[in-house]
Order: sequence, then C-alpha cells, then structure tokens
Amino acid sequence: MTSSRMLAAGFVEVLAALLLLRPDAIAGLESVVPGTTREPCATAGECQAPLNGSQGAPGLLLIQLNRGDLGTSFQATRQSTQEAADSKQSHVVYGQIKAWHGLCLDAHQRSEKGGRVHMWTCEDHTNMRWAYDEELGQIKNQEGICLAMTNGNVNGGQVHMWPCDPTSKDQQWVYDHATGQIKAVYGVCLDSPNRDADGGHVHLWECDTENINQQWMIRPVPGRPTPAPTPMAPPTPQPTAGPTLAPLPTPAPTVLPTSAPIAEPTVAPTPKPVQPTAAPTPVPVQPPVTVPPAPAPAGPLKPIPNCYLAPLVRNADCERLRLLEGLEFGLNEYGQETSARKLCTDNMREHGGDTFVFSVGRCEVWRCISRKALQASAGPGNQAVRISLADHLGRALTAAEDGSLSFQPGPTTPQSRFHYVQNEDGTIALQSLYGKYVTAKPGGVVSAEAKLIDDWEKLEVIHHGAQLLDLSLKTFHGSLISVTADGHVRGQPGSAGMASRFTLINHTVPEEPASGPPKKTWVHSELCPYQEARGGIQGKEARGPVVVKLWEWNYADVAQECVEFLGPNGFDAVQLSPIVEHVVGHQWWTKYQPVSYGLNTRSGTKEELQHMVATCRAAGVEIVVDVILNHMAAACKEARYSVLGNKPETPCTGWNGTRFGNRRTAGARGWDKAEPAMFHHKEDNELKNCMVGPSTGWLCGSPSLGDCSCCQCDMYGGLADWKTEAAVVRQMHTRHLQELFDMGITMLRVDAAIYSEVDDLAAMFNQFPWDFIFQEWWGEFPDARRTNLVGHYRDVAYRWKVVNAMANLHISEYHKLLDIKGGVHGIPQEHAMYPLLYHDGRSTDAAADIATFKNGLEYHQQQRFLLAWPVGVSIGIWGGFSWKSLEDGPPGCERPDKHCKPRSVYDEQGRVQCMPTPTQSPLPRELARSRSWVCEHRWAGVAGLVHFRKACRGLPISRMWKADQADVGKGHLAFRLGGKCFAALVRGRRAHSSWHSIGNWSLAGLETGLAPGRYCDLASLETQRGWDGSSCPREVTLGQHGAVLEGSVAEGDILAIHAGAMVPRAGAHETAALAS
Repeated sequence: MTSSRMLAAGFVEVLAALLLLRPDAIAGLESVVPGTTREPCATAGECQAPLNGSQGAPGLLLIQLNRGDLGTSFQATRQSTQEAADSKQSHVVYGQIKAWHGLCLDAHQRSEKGGRVHMWTCEDHTNMRWAYDEELGQIKNQEGICLAMTNGNVNGGQVHMWPCDPTSKDQQWVYDHATGQIKAVYGVCLDSPNRDADGGHVHLWECDTENINQQWMIRPVPGRPTPAPTPMAPPTPQPTAGPTLAPLPTPAPTVLPTSAPIAEPTVAPTPKPVQPTAAPTPVPVQPPVTVPPAPAPAGPLKPIPNCYLAPLVRNADCERLRLLEGLEFGLNEYGQETSARKLCTDNMREHGGDTFVFSVGRCEVWRCISRKALQASAGPGNQAVRISLADHLGRALTAAEDGSLSFQPGPTTPQSRFHYVQNEDGTIALQSLYGKYVTAKPGGVVSAEAKLIDDWEKLEVIHHGAQLLDLSLKTFHGSLISVTADGHVRGQPGSAGMASRFTLINHTVPEEPASGPPKKTWVHSELCPYQEARGGIQGKEARGPVVVKLWEWNYADVAQECVEFLGPNGFDAVQLSPIVEHVVGHQWWTKYQPVSYGLNTRSGTKEELQHMVATCRAAGVEIVVDVILNHMAAACKEARYSVLGNKPETPCTGWNGTRFGNRRTAGARGWDKAEPAMFHHKEDNELKNCMVGPSTGWLCGSPSLGDCSCCQCDMYGGLADWKTEAAVVRQMHTRHLQELFDMGITMLRVDAAIYSEVDDLAAMFNQFPWDFIFQEWWGEFPDARRTNLVGHYRDVAYRWKVVNAMANLHISEYHKLLDIKGGVHGIPQEHAMYPLLYHDGRSTDAAADIATFKNGLEYHQQQRFLLAWPVGVSIGIWGGFSWKSLEDGPPGCERPDKHCKPRSVYDEQGRVQCMPTPTQSPLPRELARSRSWVCEHRWAGVAGLVHFRKACRGLPISRMWKADQADVGKGHLAFRLGGKCFAALVRGRRAHSSWHSIGNWSLAGLETGLAPGRYCDLASLETQRGWDGSSCPREVTLGQHGAVLEGSVAEGDILAIHAGAMVPRAGAHETAALAS
C-alpha cells in the first residue's frame, strides 16, 4: 500500500484508539455515534485520552468497555426507564438458541411430553423460537412446552420437552453470557457433539469452557420482531443528553488497604449506535458494570497447575478480579509460602476466577478467556490492542475456528475480538482469537484464515467525516468489506454504504506500571496443564524440567545433594520414595506398604524431612513425593491367619511402632486411625476382598479403562484397598496431602493410580495448587477425563523404544533412534514423564533390553541421549544403588535386619561414595552386584547434558545426519537443533556379543552450521558447580560454516555442544584463523 493511496483516502483522520493523532487534528473533532449529535470538542484535551497514562502527549483515543458486553451495548429492544422501574417480573430473552459453531436447537416435537430435541439448519420456524426466563431458569418453546432433562447429573443425560413446571429442577437452566454455556442446575452443560449436522444429537455433558460443543447464543429470530423483554436489574437513572463515545481517561492507580479485596476499576460500556438515517433520538447509556463472579464449578474440582509464566498484565482477554494483600499470604510455620498459595486458590474459586498470581504477601485473582490469552498476558510490554467492529444493526464481526467470518448479534465473545496490527505502510491487519489474519481474496471472499500478513491481509482504514469511530475497511483489491442482510461478510466494489460502515469498539486495558523490586511469583491457572512446555514472558521461553529420583537416600543426604550437586547443575526436582510409616523389612518394597500417616521412616524423621524440603527448595530444587492413596499394607501373618477371639485386632507393628492388622490401623497421628469399614471388602465378610494383580493381567478383564470393576479389589490379594468414595477416607487422605503441601512438597507421583477413581483423586488433589502431578502408568490408552482432572503419566514405553534402538536393533537400523517421537500411543509428549529407569523395571543382572546401571557405558549413553534428544518435556533420571536380588533394599538394609536404615551416601569427610563413571558394557558382574551406592546422575556428562537440555530443548530439529549420507558411517548419528545446538553419537559395543567394534568417529570436516569457535563438549562435563567455562574436559573446535576442525566421538559415547557453552578464544589471531 503506497503512501499516496493513504493520502488519497483521507488519512488525515486516524483510527480511534489505534493510530497516532496530531493535537491540531484533534481539536473540533466530533466523537459520536453516527446519526447522533454532540457539541464539537473545544480543545484537543477534551477528546484525546492519554496514551499509557502520559498526559498531554499525542496518544491513543481510548474507547473502553468493561470486558465486552457488546450485546448490552447493542441490544435490539429495550424497555423505557419507566417500564423498567414499574416491572417486577423476571427478564425473558426471546430468540433462537444457536451453537456458536453450528446450527440451531430445534424442538420438532415441541408440544409432546418427552418430545425430541435436536440440531437443525437455522430458519424462522416455530420449532426454533424459544423464550428463556432468567429468573425461573426455564427455557420454553414460544408455542410449546419447556426444555427439560433426565439424569441431569451425569454425562449423556437426556434433553427433551416436558410440561412446564417452575418448581422442577429438571427445567432449571443458567445461561452464562461470558462462556456461552447453558448449565443445568445439577452442574452439567447442554452439549451437542453433532452441532453442525441436521438431526445432530443434544445431551448433557461435563462443563468445559474450552468445549465448542457447549458454546451457545440466544439471538433474535432473523426478520421477526422480538417481544419486549422485562428488566433484569433495578433501573438506573438515564442521562438527558444523547450518548457519546467520548474517550475515557486512564484510571488512576488505586491505593489498596491491607487484606481488603479490591474490585477492579470499571468503565462504562459503549452505548448502542443509531443508524445514520434515523432521527437523532437519545439512546440510554448503560451504567458501569463490574465483572460478575463465575458460577460455582460444576462437577469435580479442576487442577490449578503452576503455569511457570511471568506475572500477568491486564488486557482485554485477561482481567484481574481481586487483589488481596496481608499477613495471611505470608510464610507458614515451616517457613514456606505454600499454605498462602492454597489460600489464594480458595479466594480464586470464591470470586469466580480461573487464575491467580501469587507472591509472598499478595494474591491476585484473575479470569482469562483462554490458555492462549493467559500466555499472551504474561509479562510487560505485551499490550496488543483488541477491538470489535459492529455493523449498523449492532452485530459484531465474529471469526469461527474454521476461519469463516460473520456478523453475530448478542454479547461480545472472544471470537468477536481481534488483535489490531499496524503495518509499516500505514495499513492495518486484524488477527482473530485463533491466531489467523483476516484476508480478502479476489472475487470478494473474506475470511480469517491467513497465517501471515501479506498484501491480501492489509486493510486501508477510511473514516467518514470527522467521526473517527465511523469507518470502512478497504481491501488490497479495492473493494470494501461489507455485511449482507443475513450477516455474511463479503468484499464489495463501490462506494461506502451502510453495509460497509462499522463502529469501532476498543477493548484495550491500559497497562499498569510496575512498582517496587521484582518478587518471585507463581502463576497458577485452570487453563494450564502440568509442566508447561513453555513459560516465562508470553509463554515463549522453552522449558526442560529434569527430575532425579534418589532411590532410598536418607533425608540428610538428599539435603546435602541438593546443595552440592542438584541445585548448581539445574535439576528441577528430586523424587523420593514414599515418606509415610511403612512395614518393617529390608526389602525396597516395604516403603510401598504404608501403615500410618506418620512421617518417621527408615529414611529419617519428620524433622529431618522438613529440614530437607526447606534446604532443597532454597537451592532451587522442588520435591516430588511418591504418594500411596490406593491401599495400605498387607496384614502380617498373625493377623491374616488367626481367629481374633481374645487376640488383639492389630497384632502387626510398623517401622515406627504403629499397630495395625487386617484392614485396620491404630494410626500414628490419631486422625489416621482406620477400621475395616473404610476399606473395600466382600459383602459377607469385611476382612476379605477380591484380588487384582498378575493373575488378572493387572486390568479388570478388559483393556478398556472404562471398566474399573477391579478398582475396588486388593492389589496382590493383600494390600487393603481404601474406600476413597467415602468422605471420611478422602478427608483423612486430604489431611495428609495438606501437611505435605504446607511443608513445601509441591509435586506428586501417584502410585497405583490406575486403580483409583478419577473423581476421588480429583476431589483430594485439586484442593491444592500443585506444581506437578504424574501418575504411575504402564501403557494403557489414557482417558481424557483422567488427564484433565488428575495429571500426567509416567510413560515407560518411550524408554523401551530408546533402549531397543540403541542396544538391540541391527546397526543398519540404528538411524531409527532419531525417528522416536514419543512413547505410549495416546499420551502426547507434553503429558508424559519419561524415565529411563524405574524400580519395577529392573533385571537381576545386565540385560541389553532393560536399562539399568549394570549395562555400564551403554546405560550411560542412553541417559545422556535422553537428555540431549528434544522429545518430551519432563525427563526422569535415576540415582540409586546396586543389588544382588530384585528384593534388595538400600545399602545398610541387609537380610535379616528388619528395622534397618540406609547407609549414608557421604563419608565422614563429606565426600560422596558413589560408583565411578563406567567405561565398558556391561559392568563386571561382581561390581554390578556389590551393595553400594551407584549415583547414576553423577556420572560424567549428565550435569553437562542437563545444561544442554535447558538451552536447546525448545529448538526445532533443523538437520539430522544418518548412515545413508556419504560422510556418515554405519552406527553414526548426529542432529542439530535450530542453529545453536549440535550432538553426535556412536553406537557402542557389548562385550561377549556378536557386535563388532566400529571405532571412534572423527568429525573433522562435518559442517555443523554453528558459529566458528571453541566449544565445551558438555557430554564430558562432570559438574557445573564452580565451572567458569574457561576450559572443559573435552573440547570441539569449529571453523568457517561450523566445519569441525578438531573433535571426535568415542565408540559408545556422545558429544553435545551449544552456542551458550563456548570456551574463550586465546586471542584475535585465533578468531581470524577459525573464521578462515
């Protein structure tokens, strides 16, 4: 678009709220709705709003609305003020009930008891004329009976017609204008999975604001007069003068009293525009409106995960509802902020939010329209201008997910708000909620489906007279964007008539200036999944969380390891074995047989646990605890086989002395005492139950997770199954979770999760804002409801694929390693925790197909590849001990000592006593069976690869080198991530196998594409603690085009370099030499 075209179009008027205004051009401008009158502005100051709070400078003309009640502003019919004052009836809305993304609700048996309701192409038909009484909650066909439900509290509940009864809860509905949901009083929503098909099914389903099957509008029947509605609220005195769209000043900062909830500042909505041909009749101005609280959540509580985002900044799509400050949001008795985070969660739910921002002493409650909007609001400087365009009938330009555009009546929705983009040539572009740009094609087709801005996406703004809000949009092809009578959008040639004149509404909220020094903040939201792949400012910073399981380490050693190794090397969290009192015994699995919720175990005391949590968190390392809510310990022999009679009911003794028996425990805390009635059991015998385990194939006779008939059975035939559907059991478990969260434990692994009902887990877990929850999983196709309500999955299939490609496939198929993109079918990598080793997946001795330390160098290469390869978000590394038997517990717990404690990993001088980094595959059998600490996570290169993962995981795979290329031999692989990271590896060789040695791989001459210079091979770095980057155990030198001058990969090894780990050069002469 040329500047001459812009001048010819009269670009001396500028788009309100979007284009910069000259002070001399502002004076005298009228800022009114087309067809109304107003005295001209006497000065520029009367008409111009300050930009971002700056006074006196040319800025943006802000026409602010309070979160988009366009339907209120452009209401087609409204009673007079006197009628509103006299009326005591409920507000009735008349019209069609239309899916935002589909057809209309049709009652073709509108007068029959039990009459069917379905979807049908929208038309002016009696079957589609509805009246919604907001006070009674009834939805009635205007010429029939009422919309009713059967089984209104379950998914799949029926929807049908029934004689109207104002006392029947089966006929009570709540229409949420913000989300478009029509909610049954029982808590589920009207849902049409076939919303765009004639005859499409309509039923009830769990409410989900992101589910487009549940998004409805109640709109006037096209071409039919709308009955005058009665008022919804007490009348508000109306102004005598005609309305204007005058700019509103930026609200002044509000001084916040301690601990007081503050309603955010609100602004008056824009009044209804009047057609230019009509007489200048005054139009009532709507009073200021605050955002109403959202209805109470229906069904199970939703998780409130940590989004790992920067603090939020208000805009049109994310609004702060409440700000609370005070001592109650400070640190708790453990010195942790977690209790205050829980309090902030409670306030968020109480005030109808879906998001909160927390820092010590401060809780902000927010509501955002979508996850994308939440991410866009994270961090300063992201205030994209959001606008709506209304036609002369008050309908708003709306973009559907498929890119189609139309003008729709009713309240503004997220789909009717567009990001305004100002192009360098003076034109503008409009971006929809779905990230696509409005594009005008030759022939008049207009849609919102372009991914990038090119000529067809550029629109010229044409103002009509001095009225900056009355405008037309001219396309690249010379046509004007126009609206047809039925709301369709076209590009039409010719001059601007009413069909191509629009009113602009600005939804932009001024950005608040930052105050005070930055604080550590947490952003939690229902809109985020656990462990977001990207966080930070606007959700653009890639994340690569790494968790290490320190298997059976005592608490004092874990605390020291956090300070000396895990924190300095960037590990995000340390995972612990279960931390509650357990049965006695030397075996590892004793920790998985809990007898009480006491916190004294063989790993340490409650006080040592508390100290460890505080120490690790101070070092930047969060704590993952293995929680067992499915079962308690199996009874000892005395309890299983004796007839009680006069004998004690709890003859067994736990590690810390708690008495327990068959399906009962005396508890260690008082509140954790349990009786047989709190466990599942047979109908005729409360001390016996069905069994699930190896003999049943672990599942309930069906591969479908919908069959949970065995979920109430005892694992292995003896682990008593908790009756978690009982409130008393859930309360006990929740009290345990509360104690962990208060202590600062913010991440959970859920043991035996598949045998626990989703609703029960959600009721307990989702009272707290966790940082991470993942479930023990074996390979079943997950249920979406479990994913949404509980958390992520431990995916062991990924580990098997990696190990198979690296240790089992023929050398000619080694390249398939770089084709691995995930694990279990149905679990996307964003929902997975990928471990390389887990306690149920070990072998007694070295085995090529099972990843354990006993495979030596082969295992070490696998764990470093797991860190280097960018697949997956969350990765699990292992730091454990050696074993002779798969039953063995940690060093220090030897048969027959049943009341043992782990031997310390550190000696008296504070040095770790761990197995050295292996140099062969497999390890010698004698070494592999020694009863010692292995500490796989400390082997050379793991710390360096954590560094590599943090820097490179979010980058795309830009090139791969495989054996089918001339410069790459068999068993050699390499890949580049973006233009900054490069890794290479050589397949290893197992002793006493048929594999032949392929030797080392000299990389000389291979063009990596990275900048010239000396790089640290991070796969050789033992620790980042104290490392200043001036040298490295192994280095790689690159010349022009990133060609390797010096560097090689040993057989069975891996090499990894990235631009952030370059070694300083010796001087200018070396720089010149490398570049040439």
